[in-house]
Amino acid sequence: RSMPPAFAPLARLSACWPYLLLALLAAAACAPLLWYGAPNGHSIEYNLVWLKGFAEQLAQGDLYPRWLMNMNSGAGSPVFYFYAPLPFYILSVPTLLCSTCKLTVQLGIGEWLMIAMSGMSFYYFARHQFSRCSALISASFYMLLPYHFEIDLWQRQDIGELSNYIWMPLALYFTERLIAGKNAIAGLAIVYALMLLSHLPSALLFSIALGFYLLALAWRRHHWRFILHFAAAIALGLLLAGIYWVPALFSEQYIRTDQLWSAVFDFHRWFFPLHGESLDPGEDDTFALRLFAMISLTSAMFILCWLNAYRWRHVLDRSALFACLIIAAIAWFLMSPYSRLVWENAPELWKVQFPWRIAMVLDLACAVALLHSWHVLEQYRDRFTALTLSVVLGLLLYSWLSADVWHELDPFDSPDWVSSRDQSVQEGVDAPEYSTAWDPSDPEDENNPLLNIGPLSYDASAGAVTVSQWAPRQIMLRVDLQRATPLRIRQYYFPNWQVESSVSGPLAVQADLATGLLSVSAPAGQYDLQLRLRPLQQELIGAALSLVGMLMLLVYGGYQRRARRTASAP
Repeated sequence: RSMPPAFAPLARLSACWPYLLLALLAAAACAPLLWYGAPNGHSIEYNLVWLKGFAEQLAQGDLYPRWLMNMNSGAGSPVFYFYAPLPFYILSVPTLLCSTCKLTVQLGIGEWLMIAMSGMSFYYFARHQFSRCSALISASFYMLLPYHFEIDLWQRQDIGELSNYIWMPLALYFTERLIAGKNAIAGLAIVYALMLLSHLPSALLFSIALGFYLLALAWRRHHWRFILHFAAAIALGLLLAGIYWVPALFSEQYIRTDQLWSAVFDFHRWFFPLHGESLDPGEDDTFALRLFAMISLTSAMFILCWLNAYRWRHVLDRSALFACLIIAAIAWFLMSPYSRLVWENAPELWKVQFPWRIAMVLDLACAVALLHSWHVLEQYRDRFTALTLSVVLGLLLYSWLSADVWHELDPFDSPDWVSSRDQSVQEGVDAPEYSTAWDPSDPEDENNPLLNIGPLSYDASAGAVTVSQWAPRQIMLRVDLQRATPLRIRQYYFPNWQVESSVSGPLAVQADLATGLLSVSAPAGQYDLQLRLRPLQQELIGAALSLVGMLMLLVYGGYQRRARRTASAP
């Protein structure tokens, strides 16, 4: 029977409590992050310094902070022309709401949000076909799988992949709705755009798996006509995310992309199975061995869950089981040396750097397989299924108990290392690959020459130049010079910096050969000098594509609403 209107709020509360429970479970698992701060994984310094700069400029009204003004000791950085912004919007929420918290704690809170949101999205995906209990158990399992929780969060601090764990289940959900003949083009387009805005390498790998997932469902259900709907959704998603990926892919000539192809990032070294020989002699192989062990453990859990579910294929959705196996097989193939020919002939895959990144797809397949097995246990009380799931949960517990992650927290780290990390954050040290192409310094040089350079450098005997405004993408100077003099501003040169005098109009700007900073020949006189970081042509094209995508989405939504009204009319 339908619930009386007076009890409608209780019904909504009943639908929300599983999401609250998942958030609490994620908080329990991430408790050290909430207390001590984010763990000192591989990318912790960059995550902290990028979050600091991104959130500061966001608070100042810079809605898309592509150029971080205070990076590199105040010389700026183009990092968010190239690095996906969506994870940092999520991370900025606790940064803006808890400004008095330690920066590592702010980052830890944001990472807890990502873990919790991934569980919530998997629950939403699972709940449309399975019971609340099965959906909750599998969503919790998805949050805590070893590659997701230990490798990406604790060991690597890869917040881009952490963010895409949120969108992968939703992409499966809308793909299944498309194949079922339901209206899901808009939903899949939005989710795919969010994936692109989160992390391009993992989005590329997941796109391959998602394509095979679609083909597997279409083949098993003979619904080939809906592949065109899928292609339309992906194309619309690409348009929506154009504001990011167009500048990211077509502005690489302005940074040192050669740093992305150093030996450690060569994909040939990182095929599965990983072992000590993957590394150069003398390098620490602890991470490679642990990564190999965790991917192997997840593979074992997937095989146990999937084979058990396959025993009950007569009562389960065979096409979903088959599609789940396909994406796991794609993950295994692309991680293995057998895919070497594919990698070597697909230059865009080189930017992924590590083939084992597709282990996140294996995590998704593993959680889906467990979802089907748990459904069997719940509905049929099968003893063999209970035994299988006990072994799987035991393996998950083993991954937790054997994880060597405590050394990643501040109290367990060398004080000297923590001090060095905090000093790097204070100076805004950037990743070498995001150095501008005009910066002549050595990216490996730890002695930053910019530490000894003030905001302005000029011949003081010629007069005075003072800063009247120093804001994101805009600098205002008050000039009072008796003679023309070269003026150097502590911001790295980038091709869209423009300088304009309030008296004589535009002035030529170039890169200082010694430092790579902005250099202007300031004429004599009293005037205001305005420096603006104008949008690149690539930015404008990307923004135009996103605008077209949004308009198409609105038109499509209006068309669907009108069609529903027509269908429901008497």
